[in-house]
Amino acid sequence: MTRISETFLLINTEHNFPDQILHFYFLKILFTQLLLGILLFVLENLHSKQKDLTLIEEFEECGKNPVEGFQNVEDRSNIFSMFTFSWLNPVVDLSFKKDLTVLDLFQPPKNIQTVPVSVNFWKDRKNMPHASLFMSLVRNFGLYYSLAGFLKLLQDLLLFCQPLLFKRLISFISNYNKGLHESIKIGVYYATSMLLLSLIQSVILNQYFNICMLTSIRVRSALVSSIYKKSLSLNNKSLSQFGTGEIVNRMAVDTERISDAIQFCHIIWSGPLQIFISVYLLFDLLGWSSLVGSALLIVAIPINAFYAKKMNISQLNLMKQKDNRINLTDEALLNIRVIKLLAWETPFLERIRLVRNSKELKSLYDLGLLLSIQQLISIAIPILVTLVTFAIYSKYESHSRGPLNSSVMFASISLFTLLRFPLLVFPRAIYLVVGFTAGISRISKYLNSEEISHDSIQNAEISQNINPICERPNEGLGGVEFANNDIALNVNDASFSWGLPSSVPTLSNIDLSIRNNELFAVIGGVGSGKTSFLMSLLGETYKLKGYVTIKGKISYTPQKPWLLNSSILENITFGNKYDPEFLDEVLFSCGLKHDIKNLPNGISTVVGENGAKLSGGQRARVSIARALYSRSQIYLFDDPFAAIDSHITSHLFKHVFGRNGILKNKTRIITTSSIPFFKFFDSVAILNNGVIVEQGLVKDLEKIPGFLSRLVNSGNNDTVSISSASASASSSPFLAAKRSNGSVSKVLNESYDNIIIDKSNTPSIIDPSISALSLGKSISITHPETQTHLDINSNDLLVSDAELVDSEATKTGVVDLKFKLNYLMTCGILPISLFLISSVISQMYSKFETDSVALERIDEYSHIKPEELSDQKTKDSDELINVEWPEGGQVEFKDYSCTYSEDLPPALKNINFNIKSKNKVGIVGRTGAGKSSFSLSIFRAIESLSGAIIIDGIDINNVGLHDLRSRISIVPQDPSLFSGSIRFNLYPFNDLNNVDGVSDEELWTALELAQLKSHVIAMDGGLDAILNSNSNSLSIGQQQQLCIARALIRKSKIVVMDEATSSIDYETDEKLQLIIKDAFSDKTVITIAHKINTIVDCDQILVLEDGMLVESGNPRDLLDDKDSRFFSLFDGQFNVLND
Repeated sequence: MTRISETFLLINTEHNFPDQILHFYFLKILFTQLLLGILLFVLENLHSKQKDLTLIEEFEECGKNPVEGFQNVEDRSNIFSMFTFSWLNPVVDLSFKKDLTVLDLFQPPKNIQTVPVSVNFWKDRKNMPHASLFMSLVRNFGLYYSLAGFLKLLQDLLLFCQPLLFKRLISFISNYNKGLHESIKIGVYYATSMLLLSLIQSVILNQYFNICMLTSIRVRSALVSSIYKKSLSLNNKSLSQFGTGEIVNRMAVDTERISDAIQFCHIIWSGPLQIFISVYLLFDLLGWSSLVGSALLIVAIPINAFYAKKMNISQLNLMKQKDNRINLTDEALLNIRVIKLLAWETPFLERIRLVRNSKELKSLYDLGLLLSIQQLISIAIPILVTLVTFAIYSKYESHSRGPLNSSVMFASISLFTLLRFPLLVFPRAIYLVVGFTAGISRISKYLNSEEISHDSIQNAEISQNINPICERPNEGLGGVEFANNDIALNVNDASFSWGLPSSVPTLSNIDLSIRNNELFAVIGGVGSGKTSFLMSLLGETYKLKGYVTIKGKISYTPQKPWLLNSSILENITFGNKYDPEFLDEVLFSCGLKHDIKNLPNGISTVVGENGAKLSGGQRARVSIARALYSRSQIYLFDDPFAAIDSHITSHLFKHVFGRNGILKNKTRIITTSSIPFFKFFDSVAILNNGVIVEQGLVKDLEKIPGFLSRLVNSGNNDTVSISSASASASSSPFLAAKRSNGSVSKVLNESYDNIIIDKSNTPSIIDPSISALSLGKSISITHPETQTHLDINSNDLLVSDAELVDSEATKTGVVDLKFKLNYLMTCGILPISLFLISSVISQMYSKFETDSVALERIDEYSHIKPEELSDQKTKDSDELINVEWPEGGQVEFKDYSCTYSEDLPPALKNINFNIKSKNKVGIVGRTGAGKSSFSLSIFRAIESLSGAIIIDGIDINNVGLHDLRSRISIVPQDPSLFSGSIRFNLYPFNDLNNVDGVSDEELWTALELAQLKSHVIAMDGGLDAILNSNSNSLSIGQQQQLCIARALIRKSKIVVMDEATSSIDYETDEKLQLIIKDAFSDKTVITIAHKINTIVDCDQILVLEDGMLVESGNPRDLLDDKDSRFFSLFDGQFNVLND
């Protein structure tokens, strides 16, 4: 109806159309707007004026929550406020006075709050696991959504009353103008009826939009929470199948597409209904000539169906390529430190660009082309129908039905206008339904993926004062009574596998019992199955046969610590009740009190993403502290000493695991290769190739020739008999850019969440009505602010899920705030307008403004100061260095100081030292001493404050970053795997055409030297065997061996070993040390180590303390000097163990 003025251009001037009709039409619009404004003002003040005044007073104070105590305002609003949405006026008014915050927003109604919606939906899925996801949505939300369908049907029927009344009104005015004196009451009746119909249609239409929007919010709440919950129960195979990017993509993109489609699903039947009614009424007005035009509509139906099918295929392909791109981006961001230090930026950028440019953009282009063709057809069809119908009527029907007078023409054009709208919106609805179908399919596949087997572990019947195993539902857990009440854990002839039940067992015929309060060790070589054993006790693997029975609650500490991006306190308490006395005991036992005291905000210090602001040893101890604070009966620790300094290791063992430790009355199962502690264990099981080859009391096994006795003897034969430990980094294991600029997961989220702005949402330029303009002003102020709060909270939820998927163990809650904000945003954009087109304009304009916020966030990231670009200093570097640089490998520190950030104290202070060519140098020191900062400074990962680092006579500040990092090598403490083949993980440049590759023979030689060749040969595909970040094809120790192979391939003259063998057993470590000594004999090697036996043969030892070099010299000389700091590091560990 709002576009009816356009039809004046089509009217033949000889029809003598009266000016009164035009005047009446525009007066009617103005009168309707005025009347609506008066009604809103009156209705708004009908309910609870005193409470409104209270709200306004609170608004003016701005510092208070304006809706404090009002759980949700909508539920307590009267019917007039509900129909007109005037209950939102206080928030809109407040938006003119201040920037809205979370506290300024109302609580959502209970029927769309996340917790009840998600819990009910999850129960329905569990009760009917084999039902389709679509039917689950219908069962839970279909009834409420059908109410919107009824309102839409009612609105459509009322919509077609307008042209009929308008025809009668025009006929009345024409007759009245000709002197046919009909009663004026008839004209008033027609005009009043049209006015009332407009008001009723507006109310019905907006209630329809409201119900659709609320349903979409409820559906998205249910799906997002279900995806989140599913992440808690995925088994290893599913984690390998669905990467972090894919899961987050389903949570962010697929749920949004489903949510958007729900708002248009009723158009799928409403559109054809409107078309049918329009054609029927046109036939009644124009006769058979209207059917000719209608034939064009019939032709358009199969064409639309064809393009809809094509779009569905393109949509699925686009989402697949988007998943690939996000997974690669996620992987690159999470491992950016290693990628930069290895100078591997180019191959990883090329991988992402290949997927983005060659695949994803092509799929996007194909989809956009199909959508454009479909929209073109939809726009052209109504125009062609109108022209063809009027032409045929004028030529063939005018003789029998009379001339094309103004009443027939206006009524026909009104119907054609109504016909145009469903034809314009219908393709959009088809496009969204295609996205809906694709999203349902992808989410359904994920929700139906394999989970942890809940019946692999049986929970023993225990006394009531002991908590049941973990906190997971007891689905499939049968109660089993132990024959011996002293047994905490019993494994009876059990075999386990990471793959399908039919696959080769990872652990075979495991048979053991562990007593209450026992300190039990699980040892073995690299890849022997130690971690798999612990994961099997947690139910993370497939149980092929046998029984596992556990008595009590379990806590688990992984080998690679996982921390929330939150405070140290929250990481330790982890949702448990705060107990300051017990917390203090835990902090002391874990040796964290001194560390926390030195942190800027103490225990409230935010650790960064996965503990980026802590050293490796600190992260490990926080992870252990979290396990202790959980107060379980059984504790599983996976190599807890690998990343911890020697003196801290001794303290930890004495006060946590030892006979008088905090866990003395608990069952402790530890995988370890720390020889000095073996005599303190009660019992031990030795694994080899997934089979227990020895088990029993330590004191008995030491006397029998076997693996344990050989291992202990190998440790005793070292120059120093007690291994020490060192933290991985003095300040941060990540680059300074990450430390200062925020979360990798947030960057990942921004990389796709802000660039999925739907181009089809760009609003068309249509004549808006007065109310739409006024409403648009309010929306432009209110909506972007609420959307910003929504994005922040949504981003946190996505980041939490990304952290969850990347972790090995977690407990998490459901985020409710996001859905509250989403609901309020939705209600805030519901326009109170007379015409459908005004509603669409307001929503489209609001969407446009919201999407503009995303552009601002993208612009924010584009202005973050990056590291030096790869092509900077290249020209100068070529003049300074030759192809063979560095030829000798001499490294000299001249009064060198550096810092991670300008607002942080120096990480290294006035370092002066000269490392001669081909020398082997060991670096030791306590946690936070600056060991890793020393190694990172050589790669210019930390920019200098003063002084210089000279390599073969050249200041590295004058060498380009890529040139520098590509010519020296590092073996990091935390190994990184990348999705792709073994070949790609060893040397990714083989995939680049313009770079000289490395032969397979060289790759195999490096793997052989790294003691990994036999394992790779056994893998399916050999060098082409596929790895991914969640794969268990390689253990942590084997991953470290792979990193050593990378360094061997590079053949650099300078090699930095940052605790490169911390997770490798002593027997393999001994072999590797001999091989490394031989392979790197002509190279300068800088070793950061906590195993004393790995550095006693070094030429020099550097002892760091608080970022300063406090001692240096030959290791034997330093050990002979009992006053040396190097000796104190060793002696401190020995004395603690013998206290």
